[in-house]
Amino acid sequence: MRASLLIMTLFFSGIAASGVKAAESFQEPLSGSYLGQMFFGLAVVIALIFILSFAVKRYGQVGPASAVPFKVLTSLALSQRERLVLVQIGEQQVVLGVAPGHVSQIMALEEPLITEQHTGNLSAGSVLAADWLGRLTSKKTEAASS
Repeated sequence: MRASLLIMTLFFSGIAASGVKAAESFQEPLSGSYLGQMFFGLAVVIALIFILSFAVKRYGQVGPASAVPFKVLTSLALSQRERLVLVQIGEQQVVLGVAPGHVSQIMALEEPLITEQHTGNLSAGSVLAADWLGRLTSKKTEAASS
C-alpha cells in the first residue's frame, strides 16, 4: 500500500514538474522567432515537394520495369463508355473491347494491322481507326468465308 502511494506521488509530481516546464517554454504565436520557424519549415516542405516531383519526372517512377514491351497503337470509341483498342504486346497485336469495369479480348491477330513502318511515321493514336477497323472486318469475313 505504501509502495503504491509512493509511486503515485512520484508520478503526479513528475507531471506537475513537466507542466511548469511547458508553461516556461510557451511562445507567443505571433512572435518573430515562432513565425520564422514556421515559415522555414513550410519552405523546406515545399522545396522537398518540388525536388521529388522533378526527380520523378526526370527518372521515372521507381519500381520494376516491364519486361514485355506493351503499346496501345490506336483506339476507336464505339459509344461514350465503350472502346475498341488495338494493343501490341511484344510482337503480337491484340484487339480488346474496353468498357467500364470490363476488358475482353476480341481477337489476337496473326498478321499485324499496323506495322513498325506505320508506327514510326505516325504518333500513337493518330492512325485512322476506321481504316484499321475496316481492314480487321475484311480479314474476319475472309476467314469466315474460307
